Amino acid sequence: MATCSIIIPSLHAPTVAATIRSLHKQTARGAIGEILVVGLDGPGVVAEDELVRFVSTEVPASSPRARNIGMRRARHEWLALIDADCVAEPDWLERLLGRAEAGEQVIGGALTFGDEGYWTLTDNLSMFAEFLPQHPAGPRPMLPSYGMLLHRSVYASVGPMDERLPRAHDIDWTLRMRQAGYSLYFEPQAIVWHHPPRGTRYAVMRHWFVSGYDMAIVRRKYASAFGGSWLLGHQLAALGLAPYLALLTTTRAYRRAAGHPQRRYDLLPGMFLSKLAWCLGASQSLRTLRADPQRWA
Repeated sequence: MATCSIIIPSLHAPTVAATIRSLHKQTARGAIGEILVVGLDGPGVVAEDELVRFVSTEVPASSPRARNIGMRRARHEWLALIDADCVAEPDWLERLLGRAEAGEQVIGGALTFGDEGYWTLTDNLSMFAEFLPQHPAGPRPMLPSYGMLLHRSVYASVGPMDERLPRAHDIDWTLRMRQAGYSLYFEPQAIVWHHPPRGTRYAVMRHWFVSGYDMAIVRRKYASAFGGSWLLGHQLAALGLAPYLALLTTTRAYRRAAGHPQRRYDLLPGMFLSKLAWCLGASQSLRTLRADPQRWA
């Protein structure tokens, strides 16, 4: 049986204890060689045991930096990534490893969520509509890292995540994998439950602004993967068209979330505002890139 190292980036996350408990309950627990929690643990909820090892970063570290540290220290053949605000279904790892045994080298799982308040629900539905469990299994152009499995040879080939990108580093990373010739596979039955800490309008809008800022960099870097949108070079056009783009992407996300039990009409205004914040962040990013074109070369 393949053995994996599981890496969890955590910056004082009180929810990481639930994440670790869900990993101890995995049906494929025998395949877990180690669980590395990387970051800082102010609440003191990380209890080390025969599997769990806490790797302190001494100072606050971004998610990509913590993941890179964990992957460098990992000792096993397969690398599994899960976020500190996610709880894995008992067969999460078994489902991912099943795809690995079928020959896939990069596998991403699905994400779902309950009703934890209007803004938390808005955030989840807006961000992850394309990765809900009701979508079909198969190849994807990119994958998020909230619940992912990859062979360590992939990491050795494409290198670490870009630590300059606090939000879109996983999209940048998996697009790099595609450029290197790796297939990205989505397994909808490998499910994690997402419990993000963003429960207020301000927290959600800030999250989406930063996400838009970083994704504009990624979209410009991999323009062909996104259809080479002309807006990537026109900051003022992107700003002027922000309401239209926010409405378009809100409608698209809502449609893609069809079948999810938390999909509700009253979420549409919040989803629109989150997409609008994304567009404003992207516009600001394009302005920065225009002033310094070589910054992200």
